[in-house]
Amino acid sequence: MFVALSTWNKQEDFILSGSKTVFRESDVEKIKQSFYSQNKGEALELVMKSTPDYLPLYDDDRSTGFYELYKHKIIDNNPNFEKSVIGRQLVVQNIHLTEEVIEFPVVIYTGTSITTMGNKLTKEQYSLSTIGTPLINKKYIQNNQIEIAFKHKFSDILIYLTVIFWFLLIVVYLYCKTKKINIF
Repeated sequence: MFVALSTWNKQEDFILSGSKTVFRESDVEKIKQSFYSQNKGEALELVMKSTPDYLPLYDDDRSTGFYELYKHKIIDNNPNFEKSVIGRQLVVQNIHLTEEVIEFPVVIYTGTSITTMGNKLTKEQYSLSTIGTPLINKKYIQNNQIEIAFKHKFSDILIYLTVIFWFLLIVVYLYCKTKKINIF
C-alpha cells in the first residue's frame, strides 16, 4: 500500500503504466483530481491505454504495429467526434473533420451494422481499415453522424434462455426446499 501511495505522490511516473499509456493532459494535478471526480468518465478521457483487449484483423499484413494503429486511429482521432449511446446503438458524430472520406474512431466487428439517420449503409458504401475502423465517404453520411449496432442473431435468444434457466433453477430449489428434498 505504501509503495502505491509513494508512487502516486510523484510528479513523474505517478501511474504505473508503461509506454503504451496515453495522457491527454500534461498537468499531473488535473489527472490526479480526475480520479476523485464525480464524473467517472473524466479520468478515462485523460488517461487511455493503447493496448486494446481485442482487435479484428482485416489485413494479412502482420508487420503493422497494431497498438500504434489503435493509438493513431482510435485514441488520437477521438477528440474529433462525440459518442453517445441511444437505445441499443452507439451514435458517433463528426464534429471537426471535413475530409471527403471520414474514418470513425470505432472498431467494426462481424455482425455490426452501420446506419446513418436510420438508413443502413451497405458494405459497398464503406471500407474497413486494417483494425476495423470504418472509412465512409461524406456523401453517405447524414447529419454528420453514424449509428452502430451489434446485431447477432443468437444474442437475444441466449439472454432469454439464461433468464429462463435461472428462473427454473430458483423454482426447482424452492420446490425441493419445501418438500425437504436434498439435491444440492
